[in-house]
Amino acid sequence: MKISPNGAPILRGSGLQSVRERIKAAFAQANNSGPTSLVPPKPVPKTSHPSEINVVETTTAKPRPRLVELAAPLLRVAENRYRATRLSHHKGAHLVTTPTETAEELFAAATRVVDAVCPQQKKAGRHEMEEE
Repeated sequence: MKISPNGAPILRGSGLQSVRERIKAAFAQANNSGPTSLVPPKPVPKTSHPSEINVVETTTAKPRPRLVELAAPLLRVAENRYRATRLSHHKGAHLVTTPTETAEELFAAATRVVDAVCPQQKKAGRHEMEEE
């Protein structure tokens, strides 16, 4: 008996020949039977008429809660946990609250602050005519 380099015995005789013949017969059968697949084919639905189409009923999605309702518990926890936090230690942090003034009042206050900080000096521009 001969042994291969990996240690397996090299078989000779009718056992090896019968395995070769079985493999060749299986390949010949597969080649002659057409396309093959390891996955079984899906069953084709039988319809009474070729133009009949399966209609799937649409279902409406379950109503979902609004984002405000989902975030409310998280905001309550954050407000309670960070109530004592001093904002002066956090640069770039802004406390956002709901305004109690109207938009017109807020714009008027902002305009007053800007006018107080940056007084406008009227300069004659290229497109303006100077008054004499």
